[in-house]
Amino acid sequence: MTWHLTSDVETFAATAGTFLSDLANPASNALYPRPGYRPIEDRAVVEFSP
Repeated sequence: MTWHLTSDVETFAATAGTFLSDLANPASNALYPRPGYRPIEDRAVVEFSP
């Protein structure tokens, strides 16, 4: 998936691309800086049930 996003950003001369990753997975997160991705912000999803 990272390869596809990177390819699309380059193909369409975009200046940005966004994807979400699991912060609990350090193995995959270690790969993202290699093509130049950098973290911008952390988010949390909170769900409430009745």
